[in-house]
Amino acid sequence: MYGLAGDASDTLVSVKLRAFRQFLLLYGAARSWLWVKLILFEAPLLPVSAVVMTVGFALTLSPRSAYLGPRVALPAMLYQVALVFPNTANHNFLELYALALLCLLGHDETPDLQWVLGGLKWLTVVVLFHTGFQKLAHGYYLRGDFLAFMVGAQERFAHLFAVMLPAEEITRLQSYDYLRTGSGPFRVSRPLFVAASNAVWIAELTLPVFVVWRRTRTWATLLAV
Repeated sequence: MYGLAGDASDTLVSVKLRAFRQFLLLYGAARSWLWVKLILFEAPLLPVSAVVMTVGFALTLSPRSAYLGPRVALPAMLYQVALVFPNTANHNFLELYALALLCLLGHDETPDLQWVLGGLKWLTVVVLFHTGFQKLAHGYYLRGDFLAFMVGAQERFAHLFAVMLPAEEITRLQSYDYLRTGSGPFRVSRPLFVAASNAVWIAELTLPVFVVWRRTRTWATLLAV
């Protein structure tokens, strides 16, 4: 099973891991400062954690200190996950797990390259499949309930689905108090909207299979992104 995720060249694996490490730490630093700006809720250490995440990213810019970046950032990420628990988003957990795997790389990273990259690949496949299974199990994507709720609750979703829903439908969904039990119905009967909702969990269940298969890995990964 592990061999399916392997790469032939340690040099290529090293390049991939260095690029991913820099990207993940840059993303973590930018997200942390966004949290400071948007959700500073009685958390005096949140700006400190953003500084620590930024230092972690800066360390990845030098080949000599790059391996220290994830080690510096991991405690800050743990704090941020704990700060919003149990409402921690799935992608924040994914960020935490990926950071933990990158911490396995030492200064002399060669012996661990294939294992770490393989672990990151399988983590992606497992998490992607699980998100689709979770949506199917809860059932809120089958008739578009969740996306309809989000259209009513958040302006960015209203803008995103404006191409599928008429203005009066969006206005109806936004008129409900989404914080009050019994509001609604958060449901849309438009076939295209329901089809788009179902396409999400179907893609998340099927694409991991094609990501594992080498011949389809590239296009399946692009579709997943």
